[in-house]
Amino acid sequence: MDEHPTTNRDELINLLGDVSGEQPVVWASRIIGFGEVTYTYESGRSGAMPVLAFSPAARQHTIYLTSDFDSRWADLMARLGSYRSGTACLYLTRFEGIDRVVLRELLERTRDHTLAEWSDCT
Repeated sequence: MDEHPTTNRDELINLLGDVSGEQPVVWASRIIGFGEVTYTYESGRSGAMPVLAFSPAARQHTIYLTSDFDSRWADLMARLGSYRSGTACLYLTRFEGIDRVVLRELLERTRDHTLAEWSDCT
């Protein structure tokens, strides 16, 4: 696999589009999102967010997943390959060695979790 950042970005666009069934939309000038959920808090504050999203960059791509995905889905993380993570961010600097089947499953689980968690909030 070519490790050029543009190739990796295009692969993620295709993968997230396939998993979500949605077209990419730019959010906040640097996040590529797929699908949308809206929410309203009890306070009345409301907003919208993408169902699936990532932020491309030259050094690394950030994929936004369900909070605490690292511990929530440890079975998948053990098989993914080399990565770094934050609370809801999966950081991939190299796609070489990343298990694409596992990455797809992470995205599918995130999609399902996001839709289930936020479906009652619209």
